[in-house]
Amino acid sequence: MKDMNVESVISKYNSRAAKGFEKYGVTTERGDIEFSGWLLHLQEELMDATIYIERVLNDEVSNHTQERQSTQAIARIVRELRGSSFSPTQVSSLSHWGMEAFTAPAPGISAYVWPEDREGN
Repeated sequence: MKDMNVESVISKYNSRAAKGFEKYGVTTERGDIEFSGWLLHLQEELMDATIYIERVLNDEVSNHTQERQSTQAIARIVRELRGSSFSPTQVSSLSHWGMEAFTAPAPGISAYVWPEDREGN
């Protein structure tokens, strides 16, 4: 049985090796680099990796902060609107924030069942 994730990584290694050979004209089997030279190459690659990690972590912090601020803003708006009449458009646009919309017996009248108002809460 083949593991598709392993196959994907192998494919990427093969692609990277071909690209490296095309760019440098040699493989890692070359004999003109001493042990310390290989360690220097490794160190440079690892330094690059830490920079890539830092970038992603900074993006995650920024995205998490923006997401938290957006969620807090929406929660504040919902608290302000609670108890008001909502149009069907408002119902559909807000329903994915944890509120279940339903249509009342009268056509075109929509309301919310708020999570804390459900039976058993």
